[in-house]
Amino acid sequence: MIKIKEVFFRNVAERFDNTLKNIQSDMNIANEDFAIKISPILEPLIEKYNEIFVKAHLDNHKFKIENFVENHSKNQKKNIEENSEIFTNFILYINSSHIIFEKWTESLDGKKKSKIDEISVALYGIIVRRSEQIVSLLIDGYVDASMIIWRSLYENAIALMTLLKENDEELIEKFSDHSIKNKKNKIESYTKNFEDLKFQPMPNQIFEDLQIEEERILTKYGKSFLKNEFGWADDLFSGNERASLRLLEIRLNLNRYRPYYLMCSEHTHLGYNGFNDFTTENTLYLNNLIQKNIEKKKFIDPMQFTISILHDVNNAILYEISEDIEYEVNIKMLKEITLLFTNTISTIE
Repeated sequence: MIKIKEVFFRNVAERFDNTLKNIQSDMNIANEDFAIKISPILEPLIEKYNEIFVKAHLDNHKFKIENFVENHSKNQKKNIEENSEIFTNFILYINSSHIIFEKWTESLDGKKKSKIDEISVALYGIIVRRSEQIVSLLIDGYVDASMIIWRSLYENAIALMTLLKENDEELIEKFSDHSIKNKKNKIESYTKNFEDLKFQPMPNQIFEDLQIEEERILTKYGKSFLKNEFGWADDLFSGNERASLRLLEIRLNLNRYRPYYLMCSEHTHLGYNGFNDFTTENTLYLNNLIQKNIEKKKFIDPMQFTISILHDVNNAILYEISEDIEYEVNIKMLKEITLLFTNTISTIE
């Protein structure tokens, strides 16, 4: 690797050498004697010198949080102004989804909720939250980060639409019970690493409660239930097929999203393909990695795929929660917003 001098500080080595020379001068001894005398305390001296260096820098840094916020706001404003129409129609749809969530939660307030209501509205809340996060990331110019969030939105959408499609209390209970798989993984991982993290050990009661709960679930569903990431949905498939995101999306006729999901996965998981968005004519431009992107055409995919999967989810939800006479007008309004957005992006070259 190339060695880089003066990453944070100038003349570090030279200034330390001058410090040693001053010490030697004060001691008034020859080079050989000084080397012998200084050797036992050299490492602590370097450490102390570094502490002084760093403290002086941090005590006198020029960073101002108010300037950062001002510049950040200017960049956001510039992005929105240059892409006003596309952001307006995109956020209009996201805000409509937020209204659905608010009205849905209000309708359940103070009422005895079924497990289906409770889990479904919670999943939808996560989906709306993810869509709003995508808005914020795109306003900031982080297209790749919006794709990472979209992947989470999509997985939650698949789960919610599966549960809505089945409308089965037993499946909802399986979905809830299956959460012990991740809970167990987190506890086991923490137990193996808390000392290295310098954290406190978990109370024994947590392990005892986990063991009781795991035994209950394994007795209820069998050992295979927790072996699969989507074990809660295994019974939806026949034979030896085990549930997966791919099978669930096919079952919901949503497999058209698979290509974009794989593109988003390139930014989510480790791999060289994650550099593709920063490459031009097979050349990786390193400066592009830290630059924000405010090109309209870069926004198209995360925006249209967010609206598209949200619309599939909203269609399923509005069909269930709308008064019969209102479903058509509710979904028509969302379709018109989608059309506004589609017409906006159709003019982008």
